[in-house]
Amino acid sequence: MADYAVAHQQFGDSHYSFNRMSWIKPNFLWMMYRCGWAQKENQERVLAIELRKTHFDEILSRAVHTSFKKDVYECK
Repeated sequence: MADYAVAHQQFGDSHYSFNRMSWIKPNFLWMMYRCGWAQKENQERVLAIELRKTHFDEILSRAVHTSFKKDVYECK
């Protein structure tokens, strides 16, 4: 996945799923910690992306909580 992304400057190929959940990482050091300093299996490469704030805001506007929040999702 990383080879394709670097070569084509976009995500894609058969190893990438646009249906998979994505996580916004707050900073580089936290990301490096989570991937075991790029030592965990299948996490040896860490990609950084650059995007405009408007695009970031759009992605963030579609975010959902990773656990149920009764006050947010309760049916009335």
